[in-house]
Amino acid sequence: MTSRDHAIRSLIQVLLINALFVFNTPAVADEGAMPVHDPQLARALAFGHTLLDERSVRVIAVPEEIGECGGAINSCPDVNLFVAYVSGDLGEKPVVYRLPAAKGWRVIGWADHDSIDLQTALPEANIEPSEREAWSPVSYRLTVGDQTLTVQRR
Repeated sequence: MTSRDHAIRSLIQVLLINALFVFNTPAVADEGAMPVHDPQLARALAFGHTLLDERSVRVIAVPEEIGECGGAINSCPDVNLFVAYVSGDLGEKPVVYRLPAAKGWRVIGWADHDSIDLQTALPEANIEPSEREAWSPVSYRLTVGDQTLTVQRR
């Protein structure tokens, strides 16, 4: 990772966290820590898993609930996918997009400079072999722009 990529990554982190806290905390606080009353933010910060963090793009998978599969695929918790982007220009506000939930996600890789290939995925454990065999992933290509995200199902 180049020093520019590292600087952009740090800027994205600071901007996202600051934006989330500014919009989700009380205007007046006691001394010390302020509670955040946003379950989605709490879930993202506590359980989010970064799948990709390169080229000003961060892809984070966040389970809707913490749980295990019970044999059937539909028993597995859903996982939301968030895509954050900032070009790295000073003062620019990051943009965040949320894709529809799936049972899991995996990043295939960069298709080109602006596009990322992804697939839905299944958790590793507790799925009946017959269900796993019958299941097939859905592939997507995400094209990231300054203020847009284009999603193509492939």
